[in-house]
Amino acid sequence: MNLEDLREIQIEERTRSDLQPLLDSFYVDVSEYLQNLRVEKENILQGDVDSVDAKTIRRVDDEIKTVVGVVEAIYDRRVGKILKGASLTAAGLGERDGSLAGEEVGLFRDLVELLQNNRNEILQRVSSEGRDHTQQEVETNQISEQKSPQKNMDQAEGGETSNITIKVVQEVGEIYGVDGNTYDLKEGEIISLPKENAEPLIKAKVVQITDGVEQ
Repeated sequence: MNLEDLREIQIEERTRSDLQPLLDSFYVDVSEYLQNLRVEKENILQGDVDSVDAKTIRRVDDEIKTVVGVVEAIYDRRVGKILKGASLTAAGLGERDGSLAGEEVGLFRDLVELLQNNRNEILQRVSSEGRDHTQQEVETNQISEQKSPQKNMDQAEGGETSNITIKVVQEVGEIYGVDGNTYDLKEGEIISLPKENAEPLIKAKVVQITDGVEQ
């Protein structure tokens, strides 16, 4: 692996809407590449640093900084796509992408689990409230058509999902909210999301809480 390889990967990741396939060992290979550069720098520093060696040290330092920056850009671009894929998988609309690198598999699995747990919790609560309401109607048989609209409205208000206002720091694209709405998360946008959708995004560090207040 070298800097040219990484830049080609960065360009392709930036121009694709889906994940480009990476080797399972991608991040390990990058780590070894950086370690070799640091060893090269140490070997130079252990000798007599003349003008030629000083230029070499600067070159190695610049390459290390560039490699780190390129890898961060690749990861940031991929994590938004991973989050979108995890959202679809949690909703039963997709499956794990075979293009994930080894270290990304764990992130994908954790996000799917978190999203599924939140989804199941919300749907179970809604379903339970619906059963309780139906049983009450059967037992009392006192709800008139005139009162039903107001009662349903009160129940809807009581079952609302709290929202968190967030700012998108890394473009994610469209996600499906637990409230049934679709949200297009573009970089720089400030938007109010259901708490259950916002929490995994915050965990993945692609969004930030803007005011810390749940609505």
